[in-house]
Amino acid sequence: MLEQMQERGMVPSLVLLWGNFVPDTWMSHFVKNNTIPFEQIRPYIKYVVNRFKKFNPIWFVSGDVGFVDNETQKSEAAIKYYREVLESAKEVDPEGIYTFHINGESYELPDEFKKRISFFSYQSGHAQTGQNTAFTIPQKLRASGYEGPIVDAEICYEGLQKMHSQYPERYSAFEVRKSAWRAVLAGADMGVGYGSFGLWPLKELDDGVFSTGAVGQGVAVSLEKGEVKAPFDGTVVSVFPTKHAITLKSKSGVELLIHIGLDTVELKGKGFKQLVHDGDAVRKGDLLETVDLDLIKEAGFNLASPVIVTNPANFDKVASQTQGHVQAGDQLLLATVDQAKTEKVSSVSLA
Repeated sequence: MLEQMQERGMVPSLVLLWGNFVPDTWMSHFVKNNTIPFEQIRPYIKYVVNRFKKFNPIWFVSGDVGFVDNETQKSEAAIKYYREVLESAKEVDPEGIYTFHINGESYELPDEFKKRISFFSYQSGHAQTGQNTAFTIPQKLRASGYEGPIVDAEICYEGLQKMHSQYPERYSAFEVRKSAWRAVLAGADMGVGYGSFGLWPLKELDDGVFSTGAVGQGVAVSLEKGEVKAPFDGTVVSVFPTKHAITLKSKSGVELLIHIGLDTVELKGKGFKQLVHDGDAVRKGDLLETVDLDLIKEAGFNLASPVIVTNPANFDKVASQTQGHVQAGDQLLLATVDQAKTEKVSSVSLA
């Protein structure tokens, strides 16, 4: 993977020791019997840095760890362990780029570490209650006299469920942009890191039906907008009576199910407006349905929408072609026959 990144002009960021391997961190309460013995840190870190320093990575000394005492963590062990990590790494790669990945909404880093980092990395994170830390953390750092580069490496993810929110809701593209601008204008002059939860494998749905592959092979798309469009030229096979699902067939034989949300059959058509009928010919980009996403969310249903090739046995391979944020027109799935004939299925946008 690192070789592929290097070929594409990308700079890898490698975490040397994630928090679950260190005692008394918040993660150690969930991951049992997994801490690394202290005496093994130096040989392990030297091995890792020696092996991968040729890729000129950014070394993240810690992984999602805080350095203050509270009800979920104690700082003594973390400071001891990560002092050993940093010193061991710098012995092998003294000119390397170093920083720390600390807890979300946190800016506390011991002075002994702060003096030895190349830039300060923080995360305003995923909790709805802490989104103001995108700008308060760089403000506090600048006020304390820190003059080095600052990056908000983990702002809220587009499509991610808002943690600690009163209502089930996901972050929008607007909220991500808002967080990014707040961070940069407040002093995060190195920029921001971006994440997206727009697309994920079906097996991660854990819904008991689509994730098992019983219906077919495909992906799940996290819906953001309220228009369902045809992903290829073909025919409408059927629109379910409850309008929550549509099956299509492409000219080359791909049978595709678009299932809008999970368990939305229970809405009995409420919130869905059908614009096509069984047997209609459609072209890529034609509007098939409109959807009231707010109504579906307020009713408590998951907007993760499976897009499934229901006849995968007719093809040698059905594979996802992208991940992260997608929009109308993006290639989403590729069904291949004899490695010669292919059918592209573009993303289904609820625009």
